[in-house]
Amino acid sequence: MHDGDISYGSLAPITVVAQPTSSVTPATLPVSTYQKSGVTATFSGFAPGATVSFSIGNLGSGDTAGPDAVADASGTVTLRYVPEAGSNYAGEGEYFLGAFSDGGAVRAAQLTFAVTADAAAPAPVAGPATPVKRAATFTG
Repeated sequence: MHDGDISYGSLAPITVVAQPTSSVTPATLPVSTYQKSGVTATFSGFAPGATVSFSIGNLGSGDTAGPDAVADASGTVTLRYVPEAGSNYAGEGEYFLGAFSDGGAVRAAQLTFAVTADAAAPAPVAGPATPVKRAATFTG
C-alpha cells in the first residue's frame, strides 16, 4: 500500500430482501377471551423453508413466544399465542409480537394488540313495586 491508497478488504455480494409483513387477529380483545383463546399472528415474506423465531413483549419486558416454526412455500408462518396464566403477558395491556429468522437478520414488521377489561355484567333490573293494601311484616 502507498500513502493515499484505501483498502476495503474483501468484498462480498449482499442480498437485500423486503421486510416481512405482519397481521394479528383480533387486534383488540377482552382479557377473558385472550386468556382462553389467545391471538393469531401471521408473518409473510420470509424465505420459504426459513426457521422463524417469535417474541412477545410489553413496555416492561420481552420473551420468546412459542416454538420456532418453518416458513411455508410462500414464506408465511403463523403463531397462535395463548398466554401462560400468571405470566407478564396474561393481563390487560398492550403487547408486541415479533418474528425473525437468520439469527435476527430478517425481522418482520412488529405488530401490536390490545387486551382490555371484560365488559361489566349489567345490573339486574327490579320489576315494578306491588302495592300492599294492608299492613305488611317483613322477617330476615
